[in-house]
Amino acid sequence: MSKTISKILLLIFLLNIISVVSFAGEDYISHWTMTTDKKTYLPGDYLILTIKNSNSINPFNGARIHFTFDENLLEYVTDFDELYNNIGAEPATLPGSASYGTCSGGMITNDGEFVDTIASVGLNLREAKDVYTVYFKIKKDIYGTREVNFRWILNSKDYPSWVVQTVPGVSGDTETYLNVKFEDTSIVITGENMVEDNKMLSGSHSGSFSVKNDSENTLTEINGTATFISTDYAISFGRVVPRNNGVIKTKAGFLLSATNVDMNIQNKMLKNFEAVNFGSDNFFVGLFYGPGLKAGETYYVMPYVTYSDGITLYAPQATSFTMPGNKEDAQ
Repeated sequence: MSKTISKILLLIFLLNIISVVSFAGEDYISHWTMTTDKKTYLPGDYLILTIKNSNSINPFNGARIHFTFDENLLEYVTDFDELYNNIGAEPATLPGSASYGTCSGGMITNDGEFVDTIASVGLNLREAKDVYTVYFKIKKDIYGTREVNFRWILNSKDYPSWVVQTVPGVSGDTETYLNVKFEDTSIVITGENMVEDNKMLSGSHSGSFSVKNDSENTLTEINGTATFISTDYAISFGRVVPRNNGVIKTKAGFLLSATNVDMNIQNKMLKNFEAVNFGSDNFFVGLFYGPGLKAGETYYVMPYVTYSDGITLYAPQATSFTMPGNKEDAQ
């Protein structure tokens, strides 16, 4: 695969972490949450993930459940006898269990992507009710403390999650896709301590590159706000590494500078951008744009993660990007 194609695919993956296509604002019909039976697990434990609805939806005519998880750490369990014998679970149907209507059978569509569609016949989905249940098992031989993020898929190009009702009308029934706020969740797995605690972030999982913006107004969503980007932009990414003794991340982000000097959080002269969203396997992304980034100029980025023991880890070295265009045209 060529470097250009690889960069394009990476860009699509990274933008999916920070971007979705729903910009409907705060007027939500309902909130759909993913909740787990515990927040901290040990290797070999079972995990029950429950989809819950907040407000009454009547008529409720179906939904798509589509989310990501870290398949390297979790195993999707579909064996009825295994679940009954080990945790006494009696789901109505497997794989997946729909509390309302029927489901076609949940499946893993890609690495770490669970998807299923619920079909119903105009049921009244009452408020604060469980809608769907998925069963996982924490894999064994896990080392270090790992955070696993369950993230709803909302990008329209990726079969987004949705909730629909059918409203009768004079000229026929109309399917209405409801404005639902889908809320992510996360859990912590406390595995055996590694032989040596990590002293830095992974250099192979950090990088930066710039992108020529061919559209005058590229629409994306940044931390829940619809944003038009009219300038060229750059992408940086990093990944949280596991630590020993139950230590988890408290903050992550990127330091941005025009020079590769003193790239640490104590240097208050640097621009410090905190990461908000994290991929299921703990990738985090920075999107840099605006007139402050000059054409033809090179900038340096240092990803960092601060952990619950107060220690901050950095990548082995800063990465860099050069904005498209040249300095002469920018003057």
